[in-house]
Amino acid sequence: MLVEINNIVSALINKKWIRDFLLKSADIVKGKKIDVLSVALVGNSEIKKWNRKYRKKNKITDVLSFEDPAEIIICWPRLINQAKMQAHSRKKELAILLAHGFLHILGYDHKIKKQALLMEQKAKEIFKQIKT
Repeated sequence: MLVEINNIVSALINKKWIRDFLLKSADIVKGKKIDVLSVALVGNSEIKKWNRKYRKKNKITDVLSFEDPAEIIICWPRLINQAKMQAHSRKKELAILLAHGFLHILGYDHKIKKQALLMEQKAKEIFKQIKT
C-alpha cells in the first residue's frame, strides 16, 4: 500500500511514522487490499467544507474517510483540541484518528452498537500492537 501524506496546514508531523502506522494497521486488520491511501491534514474551514459536501453536516469534525479513492482527512486544530481535552499527546490523538478513518475505509462502522463494538475491538488490536 502506498501512503501519500498531504500536510496542508504544515503541522509538525513525522510522515514516516504515519506511513508505518497505517502499514502496520493494514497487517493487523486484514481487509480489502488498498493500493493507494491518501492522508490529508487540514484546517477547520476545509474539513467543514468536506463534511457539508459529503455528509450534509455543516460543522467541523475531527476525521472523515472515503473508500474510493481511499482517503483519510484529519482536522489538525480539532486534533490538537481533543488531545488537550483527553490529556494525551498529539501523536496518540493522531493514531486514534488514523485508526478510526482506516477502519471506516475497510468497511467498519459505528452506527449500530454491535458494529461499534466490533470497530472498537479492531482499534484495540491495532493499539495493542502499535505503541503510540
